[in-house]
Amino acid sequence: MHTKGFTLVELLIVIIILGILASVALTKFVNLTDSARKASFKGLTGALHAAADMTYLKQRVNGKQPNDSIVIDDSTITMINGYPSPRSMRDLILASGGRWELEDPNNSSSWSGAVNYAEYMWVKSDGTYNRTCRAYYYIDVTMTKYVVEIDESGC
Repeated sequence: MHTKGFTLVELLIVIIILGILASVALTKFVNLTDSARKASFKGLTGALHAAADMTYLKQRVNGKQPNDSIVIDDSTITMINGYPSPRSMRDLILASGGRWELEDPNNSSSWSGAVNYAEYMWVKSDGTYNRTCRAYYYIDVTMTKYVVEIDESGC
């Protein structure tokens, strides 16, 4: 007797092989997504450095003192030792269309744009701010230069 088609065992083997290949491909795709997220945050830190350094230079060119405010595009930028305060940096990011959340990890009353200056400005990876992959810009009156870093623990 001559039959055409596949046996049940052959079909199961093919399905198992396809499942294994799919799980490997999915893992690679997820890793690429995380890598892309980390790369975008590295780009963001470059933008934060550039914005801080350009405001520093603008303040110096205008002959201002390190803690004098400056005006950029009709927005007053508060300076701390020659660099934008975290709140002013947030305003610069907002002007560029960035998504942000202002947060002092030790003081929940300063989160999300409270009136007082927060020490950290976390820019999280999505609009709901539920991931812990973030970049931050920090400066206070005791520092001579700002700090920009990435927390990749949740990426």
